[in-house]
Amino acid sequence: MKTDLRNKQSYCAVQTVFGILNKSPSVTPHRPPPKTRCMPISSVHFISEEPIHTEKLQSAKPVRELTPKKVALRKKLHSARQQFYRLKKISEKLHPAKKPKVSQQEINEILSEHLYDRTLDFVMTQIRMASKSKYGLRWSCMDKSLALSFYLDSPKIYRLLSVLFRLPSVST
Repeated sequence: MKTDLRNKQSYCAVQTVFGILNKSPSVTPHRPPPKTRCMPISSVHFISEEPIHTEKLQSAKPVRELTPKKVALRKKLHSARQQFYRLKKISEKLHPAKKPKVSQQEINEILSEHLYDRTLDFVMTQIRMASKSKYGLRWSCMDKSLALSFYLDSPKIYRLLSVLFRLPSVST
């Protein structure tokens, strides 16, 4: 019989010394219950706009006693956050989100004077596909035929162009 198997105790073995049951007084059958984890209401030092719900506070994670330095830092953090949100709202009012100044129709009209039809279609397709996710790309027959002509002329050029532009896959 192997010595390492003989020396191992089974998980349900009872400790004995010379055949006498040896119970350890420090071993308990269950873990002690956890300490209460509630934050005293008196430790809330800043005022919020929402009403305080004591149920939420009592079920919160453990909070250590706050030192005066931590209380002061929390007050400063709270006031800084309030100031940040106020300034953010003012900034959004003064500088609204910029909208595109030129529509696709205007771009099409301007470029149609300088480009051939096939090139114009390619450029307009690239502008349209720039804002789409890679799963939302839908290609027209003209786009597919143009990409296929690139691929049939030279697969190496098609790979180079697919790095620079959005092109349909070869299987498409």
